[in-house]
Amino acid sequence: MKNAIIFSFLVLTTLGIYAQPIAVIAVEKNNFVYAGIENPISIAVPGIQSDQISIEVAGGDVKKIDDSKYSLLPNPQSKEAIIQVFSGKGSSKISHGSCHFRIQQIPEPDCYLGSNNLSSNPTISKGQFNAMSMLVYRSSITNIEIPVPVITKFTLSYKNEDSDFVDISISGNKIPGDVITEISNLKEGTEVLVLDIYASYNKQTQMMSSCSFIVE
Repeated sequence: MKNAIIFSFLVLTTLGIYAQPIAVIAVEKNNFVYAGIENPISIAVPGIQSDQISIEVAGGDVKKIDDSKYSLLPNPQSKEAIIQVFSGKGSSKISHGSCHFRIQQIPEPDCYLGSNNLSSNPTISKGQFNAMSMLVYRSSITNIEIPVPVITKFTLSYKNEDSDFVDISISGNKIPGDVITEISNLKEGTEVLVLDIYASYNKQTQMMSSCSFIVE
């Protein structure tokens, strides 16, 4: 759904009466909103003070930040958030329009080993690996602040020269020095699986998707 920015103007009706100004409603950094986090939006009605404006939302909650700045928290179970703008109260309450915003789920962030995105660049040289000890998540979304999971534990798994799987369980997100040495000594072309990744996210611990890298 396109970003809903409705330019306000006065329309002369066939009855010779001017219509009410239309609210300008816009998500500040996207043309949709993300579920479960606060999305910055702007709401204004030309000619009407912000303290005279009231907002009603279906599919989420909204709170005023400052003047025309608001924060919209969409309901994760809803498919869209509908914002209605009013001025006045009771029998004098006037509608200034509404806007529908599509709600998207936050995509899972990419897993990085050092500066290498394991989704797009899974090949790591032994020299690189010696300098890469941190396994972290980074969001591909850069135009809005997205909470990122913090890894609390994971397992590295690979086949040794006898084709037996070796599993190394690690607490936290830092690979210990002895494990770095062990991985660096693997045969070139060995795939190392990153399994059982647990991360703290929104005050909860959850299992993340597995990934892998190839030692060369």
